[in-house]
Order: sequence, then C-alpha cells, then structure tokens
Amino acid sequence: MLWSDRVPRASGAFLIVLVVSVLLFVAFGISVGDNDIFKRDEMAAALADISDNRAAAILSIIFSIAVDSVLSIVAAAIIYRLLRDRSPLLALIGFGGILISSAAFFIQDFTSITMVILADDFIEGGAGTIAAGDPNILEIARAVGITGAVAAVGGTVSLALGALAFGLIISFAPEGAANPPRWIGWPAILAGVVAPFAWLAAADDNFFVLFFIANIAVLVWLALLGGWLLTSTTDSDVAPSPSPV
Repeated sequence: MLWSDRVPRASGAFLIVLVVSVLLFVAFGISVGDNDIFKRDEMAAALADISDNRAAAILSIIFSIAVDSVLSIVAAAIIYRLLRDRSPLLALIGFGGILISSAAFFIQDFTSITMVILADDFIEGGAGTIAAGDPNILEIARAVGITGAVAAVGGTVSLALGALAFGLIISFAPEGAANPPRWIGWPAILAGVVAPFAWLAAADDNFFVLFFIANIAVLVWLALLGGWLLTSTTDSDVAPSPSPV
C-alpha cells in the first residue's frame, strides 16, 4: 500500500478511535450514577455513588481528558486539512469551534476530578475538622457540579457549531481535493442547528434532550467521516487539501 493510501486510512482510523473513546467516557460515567446534581436532595446520593464507583469515575475522567487534550484537537486538524481548500473560512471556523470546545470540556474534567475528591471527603471525612457527611461539602459539590454541567453544555454548543461549519463544507461547498458524500455532512449540520437551544434547559429540563441529540449527531458524523476515509479507495477522493497560501 502506498503512503498516499495510508494517510487517509490512518486519519479515518483516528476518527473512529476518537468516537470509541468518547463512548467509553460516557459508558463509565453513566455507570457511576444518574442522580441530578441540580437538586439539593440528591447531592448526597450523587457523592455516595461516586465514592462507591470510584474506579469507573476515574476511568471516565481519564478517557475524557484523553479526548479533550489530544484526540479531539488532532481530529480537528485532520478534518481542517482535509476540507480547507473547499472553504478556507468555514474550515477555520470549524477548527476553532472544536478547539474552544476542548477548552470548555477541560473545565468539566477538572470539576469531575474535584467531585471525586469531595465524594471521598463526604464519605470518609476531609482535612482538619471536616467530618464525614458535613453538609458544607454538599453545597460545595453542588456548585462544582453545576459549573461542570454549564461547561459541558458550552463545550457541546461550540463543538456542534464547529461541526456545523465542516458539515456545510461537505454538503454544499464546491468540490475540492477531498469529497466525502454530501449526505455525510447532514448529522453535523443537525448538531449545529440543535445545540444552541440546549441552553433552554436552564429554564426547562425537557430541553436537555437537545444536548444529547447534538452530541449523538456529532459522534455519528465523525463515525461516518472516519468510515468513509477508511473505505475510500481512490486517492483523488481523499487527498489532503493543498495549503490555501
């Protein structure tokens, strides 16, 4: 196999690895518990679940950090390089949106680490005179958890808007060096249209479903694009875009 054949296949494999890593992060996170941190009367149970499932919580954090610090940034660079000749401005917006989302998700990662520490303190007692079950820990943990949730929604919106920019290139921009099927861009467009309305969840919990729809749509788009790169057989379809400068 020629080197020019291996590059798009390696890029496709990388996107699939990213999707699998996100799914593992979510799976381990779900296994920790499903208590609502926005409700004060569920905060104690949430911390107890984190303490009881500490290994799963830590594994979820590890996969999340890997995604946010390396995998998503490299994926953004891969997609930008693939599509930049078809619309340099939209490609730059897409790349920037994913970078901003990584920063927001990093905030969520740090809040998750803090929640593990607070869970230990709540169950076993903390430094100095902080006793196990101290109600002050509950209030701190709730504030930390809400901060993480807000960061997650902000990161999702930024990610989805970045995906929207790339999706518009794939579905509507003139053909260039890399030409995935135009329908592959539609899940990214759906994510970008839906995600901004996820903020309405602050007023009504029912809108939180838009957060999940946006994230699922982005994952589907990445999986489809990665699968296309893996299975494409013609160099002309997957050649990286030349530099626009």
